[in-house]
Parts: sequence; C-alpha cells; structure tokens
Amino acid sequence: APLKLAIFHASFTCLLLVCFGAHVVCLPAAISGLCAVISPPWAHIVTLLQGVNLWSHQAYCGAVFVWAATALAWWFVPDAIYSDIAHPFVTGLSIVMGASCMGPIGCILGPIFIVVPIEVLQSFTDEDEPQRAR
Repeated sequence: APLKLAIFHASFTCLLLVCFGAHVVCLPAAISGLCAVISPPWAHIVTLLQGVNLWSHQAYCGAVFVWAATALAWWFVPDAIYSDIAHPFVTGLSIVMGASCMGPIGCILGPIFIVVPIEVLQSFTDEDEPQRAR
C-alpha cells in the first residue's frame, strides 16, 4: 500500500504541475511520493502550494481546480488503497521499525519486508472456494 500511495501521489502531482505549467516538476513529484510513504496527509501539501501559486498569479479557475482535485484525492484515494490491506497500523509500524533499524531507507524497506509477505499469505488464504459440481 505505501508503494501504491507513493506512485499515485507522485503521478498525481506530476500531472497537476505539468497541466498548469509549473517550471519544476520532478522534485515536487518526488517529494510528494516520499511524503505519501512517510505520512500520507502531507503528500497533498505540494499540490496545495501549486494552487496557492496559481492563485497568486490570478489564475483563479486553475487554483480552484487544483484545490478541488487535491480534495477529491485526499478524500477517496487512501480509502481505496488501504481497503485491500489488513490493517494500516501494520504499515505504519513497519515504517517506524524500518526507520529505527535501517535509517531513512528503512522507511521504504520496512513495509516491503513486513507488508509484502502478509499480502502474499492473505492472497493464498483468501481464495474463493471452488463451486461444487451439480
């Protein structure tokens, strides 16, 4: 789930920044993706700041669109992504434990080492029962 969130937020930020003519795109997209792994609510700060930038350049419709798109992403995306994992607490705990054991790179490797095996085990145990022949 953290990887899905990071990819979504990096892509979403990149799309909004490119569509509204930002001069710097890659660094804010990377920051947004990293923030999505560390703390998902902070991932939207980059797009909110782009809305403020558009507003300051009198592009009011663009700013409102960016803020609306950010609000929709904030409201719907985490639920859609976290609905397919057992518990978000496991992901958060794996990030904290990974960071404490391996440093900053542990924020990414911790969920990979903890959440991926759990997801694989759940995929094997949640198989649909075969239908009986009638």
